[in-house]
Amino acid sequence: METIVNVDVPADRIIYANTIKGFSHLRRAAELKIELMTFDCEEELLKIKEFYPSAKLILRLKVTDTSAFIKMNDKFGCDETEVPHLLDVALQHDLSVVGVSFHIGSMIKDPNDYVTAIKMCRKVFDAAEKKGISMYILDIGGGFSCKSSQSHIKEAFSEIAAAINQVIDEHFPSRGSFKIIAEPGRYFAMTAFTLCSKIIGKKKRFIDNAGVELT
Repeated sequence: METIVNVDVPADRIIYANTIKGFSHLRRAAELKIELMTFDCEEELLKIKEFYPSAKLILRLKVTDTSAFIKMNDKFGCDETEVPHLLDVALQHDLSVVGVSFHIGSMIKDPNDYVTAIKMCRKVFDAAEKKGISMYILDIGGGFSCKSSQSHIKEAFSEIAAAINQVIDEHFPSRGSFKIIAEPGRYFAMTAFTLCSKIIGKKKRFIDNAGVELT
């Protein structure tokens, strides 16, 4: 947070996207007026209530069964079935939930993963509206390079962007009233470096991992 603020990024353009935050980190975010932050469980809501009750919260969803090479759903995001309870807890404690986020993982193979995830977000927006919660932020995460070959990154991104634009037009037609955030870190960083390593030898090992033999 300090580094970003020190390069003159306005606080209202910063999102504290770690779903689990330390007490001191929440206090410092409050001091720096960094309001936007994510959560995915009741425990984090109660922590935010105690240390930064005026924060603007984004509910992170778990996206399962994606084609991503590196998946995020084991560590981050709430299940769709948990959404009503978490929204009720936020209302009970007078916390402001302003949006939904997800991250389908890195290096996806199927752009339709975004279609499925954004449709799920629309359901959450609708459920929140029924409870009197007005959301306006949709964070679609990253993972935009769906082919590992650097020569195909531009084509892959175009394919993903087309799928995303189509589903957003369909399910968020008044997109001017929403703020849509993306995290294209891999897209920018993937071609910046090439790692070369010299292999000087190899051998075969068998590891018994909880009864499963791995080579």
